[in-house]
Amino acid sequence: RANAINTVLLSIILSVLLSGCITPGAYYAEEKVYRLAPQLGALSGRSLAHLFIPMVQVSPALDSPRITLFKPALQQDFLANGRWPDRLSTYFNATVIDTLSRSNAFLSVSDRPANNKMGYKLLLRLSGFHAESPLTPQGRVAVVLGMEALLMRVQDQRILGQYRYDSRKENIVANLDGIVGAMNQSLSESRTALITYMGNDLPAFY
Repeated sequence: RANAINTVLLSIILSVLLSGCITPGAYYAEEKVYRLAPQLGALSGRSLAHLFIPMVQVSPALDSPRITLFKPALQQDFLANGRWPDRLSTYFNATVIDTLSRSNAFLSVSDRPANNKMGYKLLLRLSGFHAESPLTPQGRVAVVLGMEALLMRVQDQRILGQYRYDSRKENIVANLDGIVGAMNQSLSESRTALITYMGNDLPAFY
């Protein structure tokens, strides 16, 4: 009986010691936070406009801190070991405001409306910002961006312009650095195009 008790005690002690050596989550690679840093192309002119950008509308399937991957037959998945700093809608909106502010193409850019005659509102809808895996994976993916925009004058809610931008970059290396790099490039191109489109519909400063 004494041997049986000693055996039980030894098992308990070993279990406690082993559990103390295991760190929760030790078997999972730490997620890397990826940030968007779009660079604008050459711009000409400046619009006489205070631009207000409300929260962007994002497809529910994409609105997550995770980076979305669509497999064949529209099976949704997420890329492992990487994420955005926040939900895509919140982070994308902040990135757009920051990028357009730094462009110097407008008098101001904000998430709050301007109380003057030069106030304009830009409504954005993001239908695609994800990677797609082909039917026969070969270590490559496609990166997709789909965006719609509506430009309105705040004073009378008059619609001045409607824009759409679609981009699909094929043959991207199927790792997070390559995919986010392609997303940054698509975002840069879409921002440059959007500023150009709006410049044709807004009053020019010079």
